[in-house]
Amino acid sequence: MISDTKCIGYAVDVYSDQSTIEGGPWTRIGVFSCLPEAIGACKQVIDSFLYQSHKHHLDTESLIRRFLNYGDVPCIRGMEGMGKFDPYLYLSEKCSELASKREHF
Repeated sequence: MISDTKCIGYAVDVYSDQSTIEGGPWTRIGVFSCLPEAIGACKQVIDSFLYQSHKHHLDTESLIRRFLNYGDVPCIRGMEGMGKFDPYLYLSEKCSELASKREHF
């Protein structure tokens, strides 16, 4: 069994259906030495999109829908990273957090 803190190299790619046909839908954003760094990179992809969309004062469901329609989906490639980060679970949690912060202002 591989420990989550073992440094083996975790490749993080993003899927975008907005990319050009020549380049394909997958883009590598980096290879990280440890799993927490790879997870952080995945979260940053989602966070960047949501913070820009959050300016429109959308509720949780609207933020999720907007990301699913226009956002880039990150993943950790390879067997070592499989199942270690769920972008859709993180998306749901982050959208709820952002929407609840908006309601308190």
